[in-house]
Amino acid sequence: MSTEARHARKILFALRVKAARQRKGISQSELAVLLDTGITRSGVAKWEVDSETAEPDFETLVQLADALGVTINYLLGLTERMEPERTIANLFPVDAMRQVPVLGTIAAGQPLLAVEEADETIALPADMLPSCDVFALRVRGDSMIDEQISDGDLALIERMPVVPDKTIAAVLVDDEATLKTIRYLDDHVVLMPANSAYRPMVYRPDEVRILGKLRMVVQQREG
Repeated sequence: MSTEARHARKILFALRVKAARQRKGISQSELAVLLDTGITRSGVAKWEVDSETAEPDFETLVQLADALGVTINYLLGLTERMEPERTIANLFPVDAMRQVPVLGTIAAGQPLLAVEEADETIALPADMLPSCDVFALRVRGDSMIDEQISDGDLALIERMPVVPDKTIAAVLVDDEATLKTIRYLDDHVVLMPANSAYRPMVYRPDEVRILGKLRMVVQQREG
């Protein structure tokens, strides 16, 4: 790559990081916290200016794109599409599919009853699924809309009893299921929505049961 091309790429990278961050509505400091990689606010600021600052390594770039809700290719100037495409099952050949049980309904809002017996299955691309136990829950409500999780979507969950902090997970509260970002704060479990119209829900650890980690959202389209 020529010096001119490398400089132009850095300019575009800087512009796109800043544009994506502002679109997300977060500050440079907030982005640094979201990345949780040791990067500081000044480090984020350097990405957003035309300078000789190197682009982040690939692992950090993956985390940056995920935090901003955009694709890596968008940040690198390889596409004009900002948002990642959602996986739609019928775009894959039948022999590459795996049947996943749909166990019931989960709330992206206030908790809703989830039935832990499959009443239907959905075919999903096998190479995108973990080899361990997975299941799907149908989303109801809009409390996770800022994470691009909408009413009627299917949430694919990897079954596990414990998830890391800041993970979107399916959780049972009083035998009712909800989909939220998990935070562990001051000996409490906080279920964080991704919609300012909803308030966080705070529980003692013994009041919640984690069903598993969100791995993928399958968009359900009308028609």
